[in-house]
Amino acid sequence: MSIDAMASSVATLNELKWEYRVLLIRKQSDDTLLKSQLTQNASELNERKLLVFIIGENTTSIYQPNNSHFNAINIDTSALKTRMGDKKAILIGLDGGTKSFYEFENGSIDLKQVFADVDGMPMRRAELRN
Repeated sequence: MSIDAMASSVATLNELKWEYRVLLIRKQSDDTLLKSQLTQNASELNERKLLVFIIGENTTSIYQPNNSHFNAINIDTSALKTRMGDKKAILIGLDGGTKSFYEFENGSIDLKQVFADVDGMPMRRAELRN
């Protein structure tokens, strides 16, 4: 299933297991810089099968790197918030496990660190070898 088709129909993170890595980000009051940062790194996100969910107070949007759009999705936001706890951003691997935590700095996340963390994962290393 393409990212675009999946994005409009995903109801739980479990549906993404073994297909996509996920970066959950708590929505900031001004997320303009973050959205710009994601758009500028769309090819790297796509290459790593990394979906980005921006979790607001009552809504969640997903960034679709194939077309550089942010779309609201119908997903259990409370479950995502519970998963995040008090963290600003978390990385979830293909196996559905939490891999890393991130903080905001000047309205953005260190995507180079996110990419390095993903690239260090065993399944990602296997993808790069093939």
